[in-house]
Amino acid sequence: MTPGVQLDHLRALGLLAFIALLCPTLSVAAGPQEKVAKAYLEAAAAGQPEALLEFLHPGEVQDLRNRLLKALDDEQAHGSHAARERLFGNSSMDEIRGLTPNNLFVTVARRLGLPTERVGEIKVLGTVEENSQLSHVVARISPPEDSDQRSRVALVSLIRYGKDWRVQIPYAIQARLDAAMAAPENRTSGAGKGKNTPEIVAFLNDGETTLKNGDCAGFFNEHMSPNFRDMHSAKALQTLIEQCKIDEDTRETYISALELARRMSPAFEQNGARAIYDLRGQGLPFDRFVLEKVDEHWYVAE
Repeated sequence: MTPGVQLDHLRALGLLAFIALLCPTLSVAAGPQEKVAKAYLEAAAAGQPEALLEFLHPGEVQDLRNRLLKALDDEQAHGSHAARERLFGNSSMDEIRGLTPNNLFVTVARRLGLPTERVGEIKVLGTVEENSQLSHVVARISPPEDSDQRSRVALVSLIRYGKDWRVQIPYAIQARLDAAMAAPENRTSGAGKGKNTPEIVAFLNDGETTLKNGDCAGFFNEHMSPNFRDMHSAKALQTLIEQCKIDEDTRETYISALELARRMSPAFEQNGARAIYDLRGQGLPFDRFVLEKVDEHWYVAE
């Protein structure tokens, strides 16, 4: 085992210990949850939403349908249909309501574009039982031997379903759906408000693709501003990169910010060298997203 892989293995085990530390009543245990989680991760690697339905908890799929229909009804009541068109094209609300929960999930997931992944081995590291109805399985996903990608750690939450277990809809899917549902209008005040330039759109697209490919080092080294990198030590930057690599939620937060920025109109400052996006109320842990232009190239500023 190389030092890097060994370090990631310790982090994965540390994640289990951290969850248990937060909830002292929890115990680390092995059980049928592991088999379900491993099969789910294998199916998810193909990026085909139909394959996921076999593993997702039906109640989760139904809840997603209910929440989505309510959000679309609210949008229509306010005279807008942008989110509906993004997710369902020209379909009417009546047609959308006619979809079964499973068909609606597949339609939305196809629009969101679930990521694909080449998998060599999936090794379950442990299971934490939060209570009798909810468990969390931590697994390491290793790429094929001919791949230059690093392995990563995945967390699968499972909900009791009769005598069996089914998967809770992952945060990554929820985050992409929330980003797709977010209103495209810009609320940033100040002079210089305008549309994204083709250069900005290309930059945002490239950054999103980089993260979806799991290339966290490429994102921080090539897409974060030189000014940002100068303000952080090499050790601090490496810590950010490692967190991005092992934490899917972190990557999805960055991806959601890029997706939102692509659909919004920024407020331009400093003679057009800074583009500021208001992300308040979008479900992200920060209120704004800023790009800056350095030597004629756009970067994420902060």
